[in-house]
Amino acid sequence: MWVKPQEVLIANALWVVERSNQYFVLQKRKGHGTRGLSSLLVGTLDSVFDTRPPPYRILHQTPSSEISYLVAISVTSSEIFSDWAWLESHLLPIVAAFDSDDDVMEFVKCKMESLVAQRSQPTDDNETGAFKSTTEKFRRLFNAPAEEKLVNHYSCSYWKGVPRQGWLYLSISHLSFYSFILGREVKVRLRWTDIVSIDKSNSLIFPDSIKISTRQKSYYFSMFLHKKETYELIEQLANIAMRQLMREEGFSEDPELINKISRNVSRKTPGLKRDLDARAQSEAYRSNFRLPGGEKLDGRADCTLWTPYNKQHVWGTLYISANFVCFESRVRGLVSLIIPLREVSMAERADSPGCTQDLSQALCISMKRRQSFLFARVADRDFVLERIAEFLAKLTCSTAVSSSDRVSIHSVSSNSSGFILVDSDSSKAGPGSSADHWELQPPLMYQFPSPTTPETTGRQLKKEEMWEHHFDEYGRGQTMYRTSATGLLVLKGIPATLRAELWMVFSGAGHEMATHPGYYVQLAQRASSGRVPGADEIERDLHRSLPEHPAFQASAGIDALRRVLSAYALRNPNIGYCQAMNIVASVMLLYCSEEQTFWLLVAICERLLPDYYNTKVVGALVDQGVLEDLISVELPDLHSKLESLGVISMISLSWFLTIFLSVMPFESAVNVMDCFLYDGARTNFMVALAVLDANRETLEDCRDDGEAMTVLCRYLEAVTNSDIPVRVGQSVFYTCYKPEDVKNMDTSIDVSVLIHEAYSNFGKLTNSAIERLRLKHRLKVIQTIEDTTMNSMIRCVEAERFFTQDELKDLFLYIKEEYLTVQSYGRGGAPDPSEKPDSTPHHYQLYKVDYPLFHTLFHKLSNWSGGTMADYIASRAFKLMDSSGEGQLDLRQLSWLLGLLTRSDLPTRLRLFYCLHLPPLLDQFEMDSPLSDNTEVASEACEYFDALSAPEPASLSLSELRELLLADGHRSRTVSGTSFTSGVSGAGTEEGPRVPLMNQKQFIYMWRTLYDMFSEEQSQPEIFHAIAHVGTLLLQIGEVGKKFQRERSASSIAAAAASADSASGVSAADTDATTGAATASTVSGGAAARPESTPEAVPVAGVTDMSLLSEALSESTGDERRSEDSSDRPPPPNSVLEDQEEATEPPEAPTDADWAVSLEQFVASVVTEPMLVAFFEKRSDVKAAVMSLRSVRLNRQTSLSFGTSPNEASGLL
Repeated sequence: MWVKPQEVLIANALWVVERSNQYFVLQKRKGHGTRGLSSLLVGTLDSVFDTRPPPYRILHQTPSSEISYLVAISVTSSEIFSDWAWLESHLLPIVAAFDSDDDVMEFVKCKMESLVAQRSQPTDDNETGAFKSTTEKFRRLFNAPAEEKLVNHYSCSYWKGVPRQGWLYLSISHLSFYSFILGREVKVRLRWTDIVSIDKSNSLIFPDSIKISTRQKSYYFSMFLHKKETYELIEQLANIAMRQLMREEGFSEDPELINKISRNVSRKTPGLKRDLDARAQSEAYRSNFRLPGGEKLDGRADCTLWTPYNKQHVWGTLYISANFVCFESRVRGLVSLIIPLREVSMAERADSPGCTQDLSQALCISMKRRQSFLFARVADRDFVLERIAEFLAKLTCSTAVSSSDRVSIHSVSSNSSGFILVDSDSSKAGPGSSADHWELQPPLMYQFPSPTTPETTGRQLKKEEMWEHHFDEYGRGQTMYRTSATGLLVLKGIPATLRAELWMVFSGAGHEMATHPGYYVQLAQRASSGRVPGADEIERDLHRSLPEHPAFQASAGIDALRRVLSAYALRNPNIGYCQAMNIVASVMLLYCSEEQTFWLLVAICERLLPDYYNTKVVGALVDQGVLEDLISVELPDLHSKLESLGVISMISLSWFLTIFLSVMPFESAVNVMDCFLYDGARTNFMVALAVLDANRETLEDCRDDGEAMTVLCRYLEAVTNSDIPVRVGQSVFYTCYKPEDVKNMDTSIDVSVLIHEAYSNFGKLTNSAIERLRLKHRLKVIQTIEDTTMNSMIRCVEAERFFTQDELKDLFLYIKEEYLTVQSYGRGGAPDPSEKPDSTPHHYQLYKVDYPLFHTLFHKLSNWSGGTMADYIASRAFKLMDSSGEGQLDLRQLSWLLGLLTRSDLPTRLRLFYCLHLPPLLDQFEMDSPLSDNTEVASEACEYFDALSAPEPASLSLSELRELLLADGHRSRTVSGTSFTSGVSGAGTEEGPRVPLMNQKQFIYMWRTLYDMFSEEQSQPEIFHAIAHVGTLLLQIGEVGKKFQRERSASSIAAAAASADSASGVSAADTDATTGAATASTVSGGAAARPESTPEAVPVAGVTDMSLLSEALSESTGDERRSEDSSDRPPPPNSVLEDQEEATEPPEAPTDADWAVSLEQFVASVVTEPMLVAFFEKRSDVKAAVMSLRSVRLNRQTSLSFGTSPNEASGLL
């Protein structure tokens, strides 16, 4: 293959010359195709330095130059020699005519470039050629499917006794390592969902390394060139995997990033790495400026901001996204600014002829309210201005469209984020258009005011004046300059009259409320008229929300709280409603309007405290671990005491879930909420550390957890608010504990003092540091939840006693791995978030198994999987257990089915095998040899027969058959005497339906299936003798039963005719004649149902019946598919018997309506043959089978469970 000429300084290093001439050299890589020392050394160097060039190449060189140029490469000798021949025949005669070597070199380089240009195809791929080569190498080394996308790779060493230098490959689903040194190959492949911790280690044994821990083992990787970048990427990929485990959205690439114009991102960075970096930067951007969840950072630039309040230029960073322009100073907390583009009227250059250097490259953004912001020294100002203009144009167009069509919720759908979207094409409805008229509730504090005194009123007025002065100096609303002065005012407490406005500004809820007019009103209307997720829990907790406050003793507060909680449950059905949301919402309703409360609740649940309010409270559990780490660093002496008492887990949930509203008097806790909405989650941790620090000495003297909780309860209950003269009610925590001597306590602390101490002593804690700690603990928490789920599932399924705990654990982990593979590769359908799942599902219903995965397990675990008919057995068994009809089995159903197939006793397995060949599981088209129906039977005789003979048992339904197998499966576990018949057929009882009889056609098909299972075991002819013996015995039993049935039918006819004649006065002679005629009719009818050459059945084993079995099997298996490979298959069962051949042609084996065998007869016949008994009693090794499946999965290109047909799967296995 021709390549663009590349300079080669050392032409002969690690290469051997195969052919050469004056201008070209053909070389082969040393050691290629050999197993000597040179091959090991060269392979080791290629592996360590990640070179691995193609083994053949052609260089261009001239006698007067020491520099060579690479012009062709190949992986095969035939291709490289073909290129060499072309050079000698086409190019060498031409260059021989040149006088100068420089002219020869220029000509050859131009010719090679033209050949490459002719062969190259234009592509839209965003990856470099080097990264494509690395991706192909990664997939080749680890047999990864095409869906497994490589993010990046890094050179490092893996410690396995000694350091093994190699390459660490980080993909979406796996962490992989490969090393090849001196012929020894090392591979490590870890799924992200199996990792429980990621740490940096710097011990004497493992210096400066990254430690990756799973449930079974720890792995150490060191000697990184970019350790920080590698560690952050590992944490990010593990965090994505944890979200997938918690039923959140899987990973999907951002299509906007591919064509995004970027000035500061290198194109050499892999596309997925750029995507993940952009995600991390966007998350930090949204968290820092409290922006809506869908906002993506487009770019940033260094610049200065003119601050009019002190007339200075402040250096910082300008951030740009689709809806906002934000600024943050380099000095933390000095100044920050948020500019919503929806309020911008114009963005323009601000150059002037005589401007100073401070105003060079200036950019001015003018607002609709006659306010402007000046940015100077903007890096690449023209490009920044162009991006802002594009976003303004898009925003103007979208605003024009939406202004004529307000949002409504005539139909509700869900998007990928799990939130409810609304259609804008339905009829508009206001608050008064509903049948149940209601109006938006204003802040409840105006309708139910708190008691005041002149002193507290004066304090409130003074705070309001301070804030008004602050607004005059720094601005008001979303575009205010947020400085350290703003933070100081927040620490002192926001006045009650300004809380609604400032809470909406600081939390970012005001952005979403402004861009979604009418959204809450119509959600509340829909919630009032339809079913709401968690409606019962909401109604139960309505009267538990601030029950002492008069606002929630009246219908105004209760109804508003119900509408807010119901509307949010409808908006986000993934969360629905969670306890503690009612307490937070009720406090916000006191100071905010109903709609403002809704959007504040959205901000808290979805952005400020993510993952807190769900059934597993993952976020609270993660922050519990974060708090424990912070205590160990900030209060190390107290940490050991609290850890021994086990108090940390108790305080973190109750404190953080309600933002201290349930443990403090809410009049004091609202000041903590002021700081929380302004500063984010770090406020909770700082206040918690301050509370523990204030009670350090008392807690160290506590003897148990109850005493420690009482100490903390008393302290928090004594926190007062000097702005509130009278306490309205006690906290929820206080109500539960009710310490007797709280009223007598002389010590108390003002909440403003507590907050000041928290910020003074622990103010260095940042939100970014908390996020890093959350990433660390999220792995442990989610893996702990997964372990708990797995143990609960095992306890539920273990009761069936088919498998041990270890076997069920291996089975569960394998199924979970296959399920997650489907989700990560995008092959599985995402659940609809608008459908709220059951709040208390069984643990064994979390992961479902479809037929392809069951097919894989069946072929690996069951000894019924031999032969060409195994797929039919697997499909019928799956259909039997699929009670819902959705094509999926939960883990309990799967364990039942696999237990029946591989671990149940002999009677149960025989019953299952028997029932799998009965309707409705056995379809008519599955039988390869349908019987011909060319016999004529008199309709009168048929009607007469049907009326008088005993009715044949009707076929069972699928549910009845399933109940018969599962309900009685546990009642006969051992073979002793005749226990195999107890409870299996229900004969002679009224407990349930009995197993139907099997006709001759079904029996022949079942016996053909049994024979097919052993078609490949030609080394054991005895098994075919056993099959033939039992089959012959059952055929004879069916013939005897047929004879008895005919005799009974004849006697029944005669008895009926006699009774009819006696009733009509017919003579006895006529009766005898009638009886004889009926008997003759019966016999003739039976003869007509069979060919004339069929002899009468022999009630004893003999040649005729053995031949009957042979002919039946050979005739039923004589289709084209089986005849094609008949030469490679064992002989039919009768050929293994000696002295059983007939001189004459054996008779045919027709199907007869009177022929039938029962389950009891089948079981009793099979137990007479020890080889068949051993076959049906064989137990499978689940642990070995699952281990084999895992190794097979790592050595195939696609997942067997979801990307391979059953036939391909059986071939691979």
